[in-house]
Parts: sequence; structure tokens; C-alpha cells
Amino acid sequence: MSDDRHNNSYLPPGEDGALALEALARLPRAQVANAARERARSAFLYGTGKDDAVVTPLKAKPSIARRWGGMMVAAVLSAFAIFWYGSTPDQQWVVLDVVNPAGIAAVQDSASAVGQPLAPGLIATGPESELEMQLGEQLRFRMVPGTSLELPRPPGRWFGRDRQLAINTGEIYGTSGGRSLDFGLIFATDELQAQLTGTTFAVFRTDSASCVCLWEGGI
Repeated sequence: MSDDRHNNSYLPPGEDGALALEALARLPRAQVANAARERARSAFLYGTGKDDAVVTPLKAKPSIARRWGGMMVAAVLSAFAIFWYGSTPDQQWVVLDVVNPAGIAAVQDSASAVGQPLAPGLIATGPESELEMQLGEQLRFRMVPGTSLELPRPPGRWFGRDRQLAINTGEIYGTSGGRSLDFGLIFATDELQAQLTGTTFAVFRTDSASCVCLWEGGI
């Protein structure tokens, strides 16, 4: 039996080989079914070729610009939250004593009872009224009859801690309890501005002049 295995490993040379190539070129090309094309496309794009597989497009990774943009937005929001929290007061004005509450004009009638929080704003005592108030554990003062002032908002926790107390008429007497204040407090009238550093003081305001008196500490 002859062994013709090597005869299939190459095309015959010469005229027979050329005829064989022409015959091969005239053969109709195989037509690929649409389903086969779709499977091949899915396998190439999504890494699967199973007929029963659920094709899920690959998620594009966010660009560096988008990631940095998100980080910047988060940083701005965090900074805003910190600033807002740090600017919010952690203490309040509270009424310690009140004489003749009916003669006291205050924001939202907040000076009517001892222990009641006192809202910032214009406060005035009538001819027979007095009002004593305290801020946290640091500052307390008393308004005598016939006094009018602008009570400032309490200082913020970390930011916005400087405050100004404007006295329109009358007298106030106060103390910081023998200690310096941990925030800036300025007494203001039309004639003067004075920053209190401690500790026992009085401020007088008449129609023509202003005076700041200090018993102990500095101003």
C-alpha cells in the first residue's frame, strides 16, 4: 500500500496547481448566519459567547477629571459644613433677674421670666424696670431703669467670635467673673468703642457723653 500522506501537504506544481487554485477561487463563500455574527460580536465586546448569557455592557471607568470634580465638590461641602457648625453659637443669653417685666421691651418678649433665653436685638428697660442677663459661664451684666441697648448674637464656637454691644442710653454694670473673656467684646456708643478684656465694669451713656469704668481687669 502506497503512503500518500505527504501529497496533501502542498498544492501540485505547474499547470495542475494553477488549475486547482482557479477552481478553489470559484467556490462560493460560506454565508455566516446573523445569529452567529451577533454571538461573535457579543463575545468580542462583552467577553461572552453563550446563547443563554445575559449580555451586560462593560461600565466605563470614570475619567480623572470627573473623579477630581467629585472630590472637589465633596471638599467644598465639607468645608461649608465645618464653617457653618463653627460659626453657630454653643451658648446663649439667659435672663437671671427681672424687675417689673411689663416695663421691658425685648425681642419676642423674651425677657419676661427668669431662666428664659434672651433673643439678640433691641432691649429697653422702662423707668421702673431692671434686667440682668448672663452669657454662658463667662459674662453677666445688669441694665438699670431707662437703658436701651442692642444685644449681640452669642459668639460662634470657633469662627465669628467678635461681638459688639451697642448702648443707646442708660447704664449697665457687669462682670466676667474674675476671668478674661475668650471672645472679643466691644462696647460701642456714638462717642467711643472699647474692647473689654475683664473683669468688672460699668458703661454710662448720656445725651452728650459716654464713659467706661473699670473696677478690675483691663479694657
